Amino acid sequence: MNLSMSRKRAVETAEAVKDDVVGRVKGKVEALERDASDMAHDAGRAASDMAHDVRRSASDMAHDAGRAASDMAETVSTRLKTVGVDTDVMVNVAKDQASELQRILGDELKNHPFRALGVAAAVGIFVGLMTSR
Repeated sequence: MNLSMSRKRAVETAEAVKDDVVGRVKGKVEALERDASDMAHDAGRAASDMAHDVRRSASDMAHDAGRAASDMAETVSTRLKTVGVDTDVMVNVAKDQASELQRILGDELKNHPFRALGVAAAVGIFVGLMTSR
């Protein structure tokens, strides 16, 4: 009987040790899961903040570039006017020529659609070959 009791105590002790180890491991795994979740959340927030900063910087740069281009155009216009070139007339002529070119291209596309398609395909292939190198 004594051996049976010893064996029973050994089994109970082994069960208790096993339960203790399993509980500790389970606690560690849960802590690791929480830490991983927190790190993923923090990384997501940091990426979102970084994307916001990049968008803001890009917007600022685009605004600055637009302002610089506008200033440059104004400077060129002023200088041309000082030497006697009427830039308003140049703008109107350019608009008229662009409208005429647009009309001519539209007519050409309507009258010869397959030719236009062939030219577009050739240009596409050429650009594709050039960019792949």
